[in-house]
Amino acid sequence: MNITNKSDCLLNKNKWERHKYNFDNLGQALMSLFVLASKDGWVDIMYNGLDAVGVDQQPSKNHNPWMLLYFISFLLIVAFFVLNMFVGVVVENFHKCRRHQEAAEAKRREEKRLKRMEKKRRSKEKELADVVLGTALRSMPTLPHPPRSIHRPRHCTVTTTPTKHHHKETPVLWPLDFPSRLNSSTLQPERALAGQTVSSCPLEMLTLRTTCRETGGNDFLFICD
Repeated sequence: MNITNKSDCLLNKNKWERHKYNFDNLGQALMSLFVLASKDGWVDIMYNGLDAVGVDQQPSKNHNPWMLLYFISFLLIVAFFVLNMFVGVVVENFHKCRRHQEAAEAKRREEKRLKRMEKKRRSKEKELADVVLGTALRSMPTLPHPPRSIHRPRHCTVTTTPTKHHHKETPVLWPLDFPSRLNSSTLQPERALAGQTVSSCPLEMLTLRTTCRETGGNDFLFICD
């Protein structure tokens, strides 16, 4: 039975079927070319193209051998160059993102390392300040407080010559260092206690120790030099 087209097939009560991948319309052609570019079953598509005769025409073996050049050229251009270029771009972007993440991670690690080093440096400076302060305090002589008996105010006796009435003048006593020799007997109890606390040696040592600790010992070393 010689069937050359779709009409002969239907007259003989047969079923006319198309290949799964064909070039009958634009959508089918794009799908066929996509499968051809993926190199999955591209040999069958190429042979079907070689046997194609026309629309609603029965295929004939090797009817159009020049179609072989079309399929081979398409495979060389699309499958090897375009797809490889696409994959290369994707891989390059992936490597770029990875390098960016590695750089950010390295920067975070460096910041953490610098913070640890700064913390250790401050700790060593405080330890050095404590050692220097302790050495200085041990080398400083201790000055005892003078007894209160020596704080007695000195007085000046002013005498006058007797007049003609021979009246005896009483001596007038004036303290020579009255402003600087105030003691607890001449002040209120609260003010005397505050003055003794401020001028005490332990408070002065505590103030010096706190100042050296806050400044890292630099000012104290400068004073010692």
